[in-house]
Amino acid sequence: MVDVSSARKFWCQTLLASWILHLSLGALAEAPATPLLAASLQPALIPFQDGEKVRYEVHWRPLPLTPAVKAGEIDFQIRREEFEGNPAFRITAQARSKGFLASLGLKIEDDFESIVDARDFRTLRFIHRKRHSHRKRDLEMNVNYEAGYAVVREIDLADSPPRTIRDTRIEAVPGAVSDFVSVFYAGRLRKFLPEQTYLIHLHDNSRIKQVQVRVEATERVRSGLDSHDSVRLRSEDGIFKGGGHFIIWYSRDDLRLPVRFEVSAKLGRVFGRLILIESPRFSKARVRIS
Repeated sequence: MVDVSSARKFWCQTLLASWILHLSLGALAEAPATPLLAASLQPALIPFQDGEKVRYEVHWRPLPLTPAVKAGEIDFQIRREEFEGNPAFRITAQARSKGFLASLGLKIEDDFESIVDARDFRTLRFIHRKRHSHRKRDLEMNVNYEAGYAVVREIDLADSPPRTIRDTRIEAVPGAVSDFVSVFYAGRLRKFLPEQTYLIHLHDNSRIKQVQVRVEATERVRSGLDSHDSVRLRSEDGIFKGGGHFIIWYSRDDLRLPVRFEVSAKLGRVFGRLILIESPRFSKARVRIS
């Protein structure tokens, strides 16, 4: 028997785990003594193109001996544009509960929007629109790097009139900040080698925390599309309360896509795999989605 309340909580964590997955897996600013992620960014070497779309299918196994059930899907898209007169990328993501969890009434429709500086890939603005059944909240973070602080504001739209439930100023921003969406793309800017370690300054609600990611090995794994020569990354600190780990596999081809991920936390394991990519340079989708 599945505990609906626990399942809902875990799915919410899973969605973030995918940004975690994307974050852990990929968004990283390099260790303090090395150049920041954006510092070595060269337009000719960026692996993603304007308008690229990717989709991941997510499954959840609540207990070791139970079968995994479909939890939902996550879609990402990236666009080039200007923000306050400067070149930027707008990254959007949608996380939707589907399959077994949706049949339990766990309706989750989360929308994310991240605007990053195209010159150094640091987050300028991050928006998370949370829609969980009857719960409706909007969270927005804006970073002022020149002044060294960030402002986070969250509004409860389920109240009438809407109520501000968080209005926080984060002092002493430690350089380039990543969010749960931008990290996914920031990680794709690097060609990972085993034994490397990276540090992420990750925005999480009203604080910025440091998360370390270790490159473990190269291996061949399958996504929902194909078999991929990949590099495996792991993070075990700072991701979840109560422990757990996050593992992600990046393809070693020119696209450097996260093709699989695994999240282990208090309420079970989550597995994700790439099932679609649409890009001006490459398109592929799984013919049948279970």
